[in-house]
Amino acid sequence: MKRSKRIFCILVLALLVRLLIAGFTCPISGDGITYIGFARSLMEGEYAIPFFGYRCILYPLMIIFFSPVSPDIVAAGQAASVTMGVMTVLLVYLFGRRLFDERVAETAALLGAVQPYMCRYSGDVLTETTYTFFFFLAAFLGLGAVKRGRVRDFLLAGFAVAIAYFAKPEGLAFLVFLWLWILAGLKNARFGRRLLLVGVSSLFVGLLLVPQMYGYYRLTGRVTVSEKFAGSVRLGQVEDAEEMFYDPEGASSRDYTPPFFQVSYYAHAVVTFFELFVKLLESGPVIVALFAIGLLFRRGRSFSREERYIASLLVFFFVGFSFIRPSKRFLIPLLPFFLYWSAMGLNAISDAAGRRWRGAVSAAVLVLMLVVTFRQARRVDYRWRWSPEERAGLWLKENSPPGPRVISRKGWVAFYAGGERLNLPLTYDELLMSSSENGADYFVFRESRLKRKRPEMIDRISPADMEIIHTERDGEDSILIYKFRKDQVIFL
Repeated sequence: MKRSKRIFCILVLALLVRLLIAGFTCPISGDGITYIGFARSLMEGEYAIPFFGYRCILYPLMIIFFSPVSPDIVAAGQAASVTMGVMTVLLVYLFGRRLFDERVAETAALLGAVQPYMCRYSGDVLTETTYTFFFFLAAFLGLGAVKRGRVRDFLLAGFAVAIAYFAKPEGLAFLVFLWLWILAGLKNARFGRRLLLVGVSSLFVGLLLVPQMYGYYRLTGRVTVSEKFAGSVRLGQVEDAEEMFYDPEGASSRDYTPPFFQVSYYAHAVVTFFELFVKLLESGPVIVALFAIGLLFRRGRSFSREERYIASLLVFFFVGFSFIRPSKRFLIPLLPFFLYWSAMGLNAISDAAGRRWRGAVSAAVLVLMLVVTFRQARRVDYRWRWSPEERAGLWLKENSPPGPRVISRKGWVAFYAGGERLNLPLTYDELLMSSSENGADYFVFRESRLKRKRPEMIDRISPADMEIIHTERDGEDSILIYKFRKDQVIFL
């Protein structure tokens, strides 16, 4: 089979797997509701909050781009994720050809087509796959710039970094990584030229970042690159930072002091560093095993400059993420880089099996990875484009006035009901106060999660304060919809 046909088959496989994952991904992520809200605001001509708000803007723009060819806005978000996921697989191949050889590039692309977490997040309404594509592109262009040392190459790499930032604020960290390679890696260039290249690579980031930070300051009075990223940092530093995360102007946030001078802060970072490796193993045990075999297969050969570049990038981000809240999502843009050594491992196993069994070994690994991929993709059960949260939301939409105001920990039911979600307070008394002050109509929760997260709250629910109006069964669990009584008396 010709090379072009092999690559085409790999991309078709990547597309089919991601389309199936998208169909089984229901309900969409909680963050996806926010991205859809930003996209709707943009389509309605409201630009301030989406451009200068809590999250970055690129993914909502992608949702708008795919809306004309999608049956609904949720499908548009998933179409954007699927497309960028497939494009990332293509980029893995192109990057691999430049770094290694044709065989490693094709095998890496094949592994990327079925990598569990890359597929899982390609089916959801999340910015991860869009960010991964531009982050990977920035790394590719950054390596070319470091190798050639030309001003226009660093300008192009900086532009890719700026686009990556507008998909996810962590993209700015790559700019710092690129600076380090410019200052320490270009040993033949004069120091003045290195500073020039640092400035050139930062040009587009500055042109895009400064206006956004100024707009955010005009809206909120706070100077920050991203409120979302700041919340993630605080969650990594404070044992119980949920109140700070949802209320950045509250007392907990105002009294917060970064624990930079506490030994426990750095000890926690060391623990988090190893936790990230556990999450990496969870993201695809087959890939990790092949990665280890690929490293052993090198048999002491020295690493090329390109491999050192990739390895240093992985170490840089693993160390950086150790100081913030550890999350599987942070690993998604790093996973494509692991594929090359995993490809070497699979090729080594295939060669050891001999020509007769080479294809069977590759097929067995592929099937095993597909099984892991579809097992990790499920949320509660294998449901094709429906969920109990969606049914509960549609019931509420049919049986309540337009635009119901819903207090809940997650926003799915309010989203499908066409209403507004209000944050769930920490205590039952605050819940009643919120319903009175904010005009909330309903209190919606999944029974098992509220028992785990707010046991005191569920025990204090009283018929005098609210009445249950609907129960959406989900196996042994339930989604409960309560309606607040307007004549409730609140004692403080």
